[in-house]
Amino acid sequence: MIQQTKQGIPFRKIKQSVDTIVNLWKGQVLRKKIEIDEASPTKCPFASGAIYNPHAFTESANTSKTDHVLVKDAWNKALPWVTMLGECLVQRMLDRQPKLFDQWGPYFPAIENYLVVMIDVAVRALNPFTEVIAREAYGPMCQKPHQRYTTFEGFALLFCAIGFDAKVWAIAKESFCWAIAQTPLLEDLERQDAMDSDGALSRFFQEAIVERALAASDLVCLAAAEVSQLQAKFSLGKVDPALLRAKFFQSSCKAVPGLMSKEHSILYVNALETVLKTGNIFDNTEKLYQLGELLASKSFASTSYPQANQLFIKTLSSFIRLTPSLEAIVLKLVNHATLLLMQPQVRNEELFREACEWLNQCGDELKWSESKLQSRLAEVKTSILESKTYSHSTEEIEYGAQVAWRNSSKCVGRIAWSTLKVFDKRHVTTASDMFKECENHLRVATAKPSMEAVMTVFSPRKPDERWGPRFWNAQLVRFAGYEQPDGTVLGDPANKEITAHIMKLGWTPPAPRTAFDALPVVLELPGQAPVMHELSKDSLVWVDIEHPTNINFKDLNLRWCAVPAITGFNLSLGGIDYVCCPFNGWFMETEITRNLWERYQVGPEMAGIFGLDTSDLYWKDIAFVELSKAVLHSFQKAKLSMLDHVSSCSQFRTHIEREREAGREVPAQWSWVVPSMGGALNSLWHREMREFTMYPQYEYCAERFHFQGVGRSFELEETEMVAQPQLPPSQDLEKTGGSVQQSIRILIMYGSETGTCQNYAIRLSRMLMPYAPNIMTINAAVESNSLSNQDAVIVVTSTFGAGSCPSNASKFTSEALADVGTDTKFAVFAAGSAMYPDFCLFGKTVFGMFEEKGAEPICGLVLGDELKGQTAAFEAFSRQVVELIDPSLVATEQMGNGLFKVLVLECSTASTQLPGEFHLVPVIDNHELLREGSSKSVRELCFDLEGSNEWCKYETGDHVKVWPMNNSEAVSQLCNLLDIDKSAVVDVLDAQTNDRALLPFKLPATVADILGTYLDLNLRSRMLPAFLEVMFRTANSNITRETIRVMIEHVASENDETGVKTMGLVDRYITVHGFLQSFPSIKATIADLLEVLLPQKPRHYSISSSNKATRTQQLSITVAIVEDTLSGNRIRGGVCSSYLKRLVPYHDSVWIAISKSSFRMPAKLDTPILMVAPGTGISPMYGFLQEKAHVSSSGPATLYSGSRNRNDLIYGKELREYLSSGVLDRFYVAYSRNEGKKEYVQDLIQVHASHIAGLFSDPKLHYYVCGDAQMADDVENTITRILIEENNWEKRDAADFVNQMKREGRWQSETWGVVKGKQQEELKLG
Repeated sequence: MIQQTKQGIPFRKIKQSVDTIVNLWKGQVLRKKIEIDEASPTKCPFASGAIYNPHAFTESANTSKTDHVLVKDAWNKALPWVTMLGECLVQRMLDRQPKLFDQWGPYFPAIENYLVVMIDVAVRALNPFTEVIAREAYGPMCQKPHQRYTTFEGFALLFCAIGFDAKVWAIAKESFCWAIAQTPLLEDLERQDAMDSDGALSRFFQEAIVERALAASDLVCLAAAEVSQLQAKFSLGKVDPALLRAKFFQSSCKAVPGLMSKEHSILYVNALETVLKTGNIFDNTEKLYQLGELLASKSFASTSYPQANQLFIKTLSSFIRLTPSLEAIVLKLVNHATLLLMQPQVRNEELFREACEWLNQCGDELKWSESKLQSRLAEVKTSILESKTYSHSTEEIEYGAQVAWRNSSKCVGRIAWSTLKVFDKRHVTTASDMFKECENHLRVATAKPSMEAVMTVFSPRKPDERWGPRFWNAQLVRFAGYEQPDGTVLGDPANKEITAHIMKLGWTPPAPRTAFDALPVVLELPGQAPVMHELSKDSLVWVDIEHPTNINFKDLNLRWCAVPAITGFNLSLGGIDYVCCPFNGWFMETEITRNLWERYQVGPEMAGIFGLDTSDLYWKDIAFVELSKAVLHSFQKAKLSMLDHVSSCSQFRTHIEREREAGREVPAQWSWVVPSMGGALNSLWHREMREFTMYPQYEYCAERFHFQGVGRSFELEETEMVAQPQLPPSQDLEKTGGSVQQSIRILIMYGSETGTCQNYAIRLSRMLMPYAPNIMTINAAVESNSLSNQDAVIVVTSTFGAGSCPSNASKFTSEALADVGTDTKFAVFAAGSAMYPDFCLFGKTVFGMFEEKGAEPICGLVLGDELKGQTAAFEAFSRQVVELIDPSLVATEQMGNGLFKVLVLECSTASTQLPGEFHLVPVIDNHELLREGSSKSVRELCFDLEGSNEWCKYETGDHVKVWPMNNSEAVSQLCNLLDIDKSAVVDVLDAQTNDRALLPFKLPATVADILGTYLDLNLRSRMLPAFLEVMFRTANSNITRETIRVMIEHVASENDETGVKTMGLVDRYITVHGFLQSFPSIKATIADLLEVLLPQKPRHYSISSSNKATRTQQLSITVAIVEDTLSGNRIRGGVCSSYLKRLVPYHDSVWIAISKSSFRMPAKLDTPILMVAPGTGISPMYGFLQEKAHVSSSGPATLYSGSRNRNDLIYGKELREYLSSGVLDRFYVAYSRNEGKKEYVQDLIQVHASHIAGLFSDPKLHYYVCGDAQMADDVENTITRILIEENNWEKRDAADFVNQMKREGRWQSETWGVVKGKQQEELKLG
């Protein structure tokens, strides 16, 4: 052990101070026998000096001797991964209860070690007679040097002190079992037990840990009676705090000169005053930690606390008489408080101790001068004092990484430790740059035939940080493991779980999938969402495995990566954790042989190739040797370094001799160091080895993807799967077609607010299946840098509102196209509605940005009008794009021809899973706004947001998205027609590949959710061609088939202007189940409907309440109920408005999401406003008026509203009340159907021309208009005309004036389109 420098406090003194406080608890305070003492004869019959008695180790009520053996076996298998185990346990607890992170404060991450050592003590107490270690076993962890606590009792007191109550211990028990289950190489029985909530491990933890630990609670925490006694007989009100602090400082100076400074005494006494006022530690934990940090920053040594506590009690007794019982209570409370108070200083001292040990080692082995060493120690001490951490020099990191390799007991190739090339990349902090460094790491490692051992070190975990930067992958290069429907795995089973998580993150596997597909690398930085990156081809080196003599061996199609670049290590160096530091050495041939044999299970195929008799006792030995020969031969043929098992043993013996000469013993774990082949023929076979831990060290880390992070939670991660595109085997990826060369990389990215463009993108990806296109949102493509290195980028996007981008395309900028150039082909399909003036504006912008970058368009920009043949336009676009990429795909493309298979899952459940922005809120009001006698219906709905989180915070003028639900009766009727139980849970598979299908909702799902929530059950013009094709295919009657064939011909012959309305199909049948009821011979299934039904989409409503008036506790919307009367007096209702109309207050809930808007009130309350809002356009204006009334705004407000007649006026009574109370200065209503006279808002504005001109003469005026786009245009024309006539302006002057107001944000409009005639169907059905 390295000698401690004078710069630091010896650890024994730190430990002594803690032990003193613990002893005070045990002896001076309570003076009673502690029942949890593991040495108690009644609890442990085999204590020190006991004689072995096979019957003394009796079974308890909860655990048997068999259980004890299972626990010890599982624990022994977990110990090689103990650092990973500890991190899994604690991080799982923090996921379950995040507030524990603040509760533990400076005890994190040391608490990982404390918990694991405490468990180790308890496990070894199960049968101490088996703890006489012979060889190759893990000794008691409590006996390690510098271990702060060594007994179960000490740990129990500590955990009680930092708030481990029954609830926290219950979380710890579940987390312990889960962490054990993550341990590699457990036996099936042990893993199953760990996953069983009533298994032996769980029962052991409850009995041997929880119950014993909770028994210590009375020793630490004041009981209610003690608190009462404290409060009744002791009050700081009787003591002047200033006098107490002064006398305490004087006493300390007299009793122990130099114990503390005056500043120390003030902070110390303040901390104790805080807890003595209430007798409650846990309500003051944060403050105690904060004061402890201040004391630590002032260098108040941890060894001073026990003496300070005694002096404080003595000083306090001079102010108030303390009876023995009261003194015991006060001392108990003070000891508890100081254990928290001193932890920041203990943490700093332990960090400095570890830093001193490492720097002393550097000074010794690197031959530093004494002055350099002392100067460096002083720098580190100052840094820890100021920032709770310190930074290593590049020299210290480089040598530290090499020494950590030298200390790695599980590595046989350590002879080359001093040749490790280390790249110090701590300054590289962005994900994209870190990925580039990883690729460079791989290039450097494989650049020379001899290959190099390389480590790239990124920034360490910071103080108070849970994770630091982490890779998801255990190695940079890992093969995917795809779980198949039958439970088998294609690829590497060891990576099955992470493969599923990466696919959930958005990765699309290549087509066809193989057993050796390289997984993307995923990096998660603190506070950021995980970022995925596929390594460049030039950074990856593969070795195809072939046999030196058996040419048939190639038929196995085996391969492996050239270098083992490990990313799951923590380089623990001088107390600093470098948790992101890729490292590689070299493979030994038996490593890859074992991977292929054990994980890929190639044994039976090997037997067939080599003609081995599997009944022969030695066939596996022969096959394993031949596989090993093939691996070694293949690396040698590729001229890549690889250790063979014979040479590695010889080199390790040489390494041991060299280290002996240097005066260093070599730690080694026999079962890892001795190769898996050769047996007693290995030169290391009979060599005794000792495994011990030395630092610096590489420690195993928990796998980051298991745990919560930005945008995900572990509750979902265990069950939720995101569907991925399923790809058929490629036929020929080397041919060329059109203007785009093969084999090509294709990215399909979409921007979609309602799901239509997402559905289009999915359909296009299916057409391009053989090319395995990546498909993702535009935002996801930008965030993951997926636009780089693409041969073709296809964009399918809508334009939202007045020319804006969809919310999942908001990050698309010219900077996102930095890597796009002349070599990139692109195509854009822009969807929109011609009812808006900025028709398809975002799609046009995207097309222009690609052109500016010099990218080559595959075809011209294609626009799709929602109300005029949008689906036909997309079909033409997709066929054109596919034909230019590969004409053969167009000829063989069969959309809507048995695409899906639906599986009913037995004994399974599924919950409604809408996009993450949607939340379920209660309906608390739903009432009619129009007078009785009105021919229309407009309703106000109010939603309760109380208790919701940040997502629900809105501002006046924002929108809300409502997710409509289909009528439950209609869903039941459709399920009967499809002959399927609506409560059934189903999964949907691709009919070609049997993999999970890519659908616009998550699977598995209930039939009720699919048909009631996720899909639109109304017939739509744009779906009819595909719908009729499926109906024709599934009809059993020739008469029905002929009828549908005629429908198909008529639909195909219609032009865009007339559309399918000529036949009246939509009006005739209205819904899908209406169509099926009319044709009983159609035997369609839910799988058939999944091919053609459109995804349900949310509807946007202006919020008609003020967030300030309701304190964001409620949200209101104003909804016009859409109902059309068709032939035969049939009613067709709008999907969302009809749904909202049905909702019952205080019974029903609704899924909503807040959508931000720029439609805002003026910032200054005295600003004059003019509002024009006919019909339901009054919604946001009503919120404005609510806010003005709430804040008593003095600014003048004028409102022009409109309705058909007086019965149809929305909020008429309330608006008049606002007028009478002064919230409104002027209020005018235009009636378009009143007593035969038609008057619109623009007409009324023209009547008040002089008043309007006067309003616009005020440079502060803000103008707002809300309603249909035609009305807004008419009003703008009227106002422009008034400005010209009243001010004698030219047209250009008026136009410039209006445009200037728009630029200044004083002219705001919120409009929607209104269409007439045959284009009306799509709008009304919405």
